[in-house]
Amino acid sequence: MSGKRASRKVYYWDSCIFFAWIKLEASWPEEVIKGIEQEVDQAHAGELVIATSVITISEVLLSQMTAEQKERYGDIFKHPSMQLIDVDRRVAEKAAMIREYYDTRVIDPQTGKVSGSVISLGDSFHLASAIHYKDITMFRTLDGSGRNKRKTDLIKLSGNVAGARLIIAQPKYIPPVPPLTGPQVPVSGVQSELFTEQIPGDGTDKIRPVTEEAITEAKPEEASKTHHDSASPTLSPTKDGESKVAEKPIVANDQQVFSKNADVAADDSEK
Repeated sequence: MSGKRASRKVYYWDSCIFFAWIKLEASWPEEVIKGIEQEVDQAHAGELVIATSVITISEVLLSQMTAEQKERYGDIFKHPSMQLIDVDRRVAEKAAMIREYYDTRVIDPQTGKVSGSVISLGDSFHLASAIHYKDITMFRTLDGSGRNKRKTDLIKLSGNVAGARLIIAQPKYIPPVPPLTGPQVPVSGVQSELFTEQIPGDGTDKIRPVTEEAITEAKPEEASKTHHDSASPTLSPTKDGESKVAEKPIVANDQQVFSKNADVAADDSEK
């Protein structure tokens, strides 16, 4: 797996997930089995990458499978969305740190009996592999979902594994979101009045009065101010420092003409 952030979701599967999926174990609730199959479908659709350590190969014993189950297991990692993670020195060192962090064993010096618990070597390698690769956002396991609870159940560690953030949860089927249905509500207000009166073609002479009328009904004060501003001439400085009325475009019959300055027109008439 690369060090770059993956564009697809990446989940880590503990070896017990493979057991449940290959054997379709009836001891687990239906929503769990359906959740596993849902994630397999997502992987085949290219929406999800399922990763696991190479030690899963040694933990899943072929001798306990039927011929059909062996064939199913052999096809698992042929798909590009199924990824195997090698165990290198960095992963091994993380696994050792995790085991030491959760090691509560105490040896009685008189009797030699051992009390307390420690995470198994296999579980520590699985956790270390998932923590080492930052693209992995979810650790899937059934360790801790059964009736017999242990202090070393992996689900209990969800959120914080020896100081590292890792979400641990069992698979669960998520029903697809149904499409939105129901009557469509027509648009109300200014927009409906505007488009109701619009005619094919340019329609500029029809749209403008409808728009102004609708705005006037909605906000009379703002519409009045807008009309006043549009009627006022715009002043722009001249080279001599005096202000004169700027020429404004007027739209009429799809032709653009310019009104002459009133003062300039008066001078011309006197001449």
